[in-house]
Amino acid sequence: MSKKLIFILLLISMKSSFSKAIYSNVLTTNFGMANVSVTENESNIQQTDTSVQQEEDDELASSAVSAISFQMTYEFLHNGSMGYFVKATAPLLSASSTGVFGGGFGFNKYLNDLSSKYTYDLNGNKVTLVPTTRYYWGASGGIGYLVYNTESAIKSDIFFDLAFHGGLSMSMGDDWGLRGEVAASRTTGVTTTGIKIEAFFGAMYYL
Repeated sequence: MSKKLIFILLLISMKSSFSKAIYSNVLTTNFGMANVSVTENESNIQQTDTSVQQEEDDELASSAVSAISFQMTYEFLHNGSMGYFVKATAPLLSASSTGVFGGGFGFNKYLNDLSSKYTYDLNGNKVTLVPTTRYYWGASGGIGYLVYNTESAIKSDIFFDLAFHGGLSMSMGDDWGLRGEVAASRTTGVTTTGIKIEAFFGAMYYL
């Protein structure tokens, strides 16, 4: 085992015009739960019905949205300990046609030596290193579209969110593995503010 490791390290350290080293991009498909608790902004509450007294109209509506959701993430630009990603989230099953759609961009900071599958090609001889269990944390920002219920109506809002997340991934072979992640974010919308909590689990594929 030690001889094999020394051989791999020697290959990686060699400088050659015929060598090529790459980290694989990663595609992840996840299923999980997205929960959003929102409160309407005070500036959004305006009196439009003169027959209703002002004090009755001053109450701010709040709502909670929970939806079984699908998420797809594409991770790229790995440099050994970090990778960047884009992601998209959409609801699959929720109550009363509510849900949250989202898209964003961010980074993952890995606590292990390899952020992704590593392939070193030296004069046609390929050496591949596949990480086993990896832990990571990161942050992301993006925009979303929220559909929520109040006592009087079904409403919607466009929001911006800033999220922090953590997770782990486990390679199950040379080309795929499993990944789990939890995230928390603050949402700031046109008419609402809120807190979003997400938990997803799925399969990742080295491209």
